[in-house]
Amino acid sequence: MLLHPDLLLDLAHLNHQNRLSEVETWRLIREARQSRAKFLGRLLHRLLAAAREQLRIQVRPNSMTSDLANLPK
Repeated sequence: MLLHPDLLLDLAHLNHQNRLSEVETWRLIREARQSRAKFLGRLLHRLLAAAREQLRIQVRPNSMTSDLANLPK
């Protein structure tokens, strides 16, 4: 069976477009993963900072209370 040269050219062009589409899909997937990793990193950093701040706030009143309790009456 003999194929027309234009059909072979069209087939090659479609194959090339398909490969370009696959490359673009993989690039977008990688970019999305990187964005998600950055977002989660920033979120984790904020959560840790908030937890540290909360612990600092909880520790301060106790130390202030013990200082007040030791004051002469």
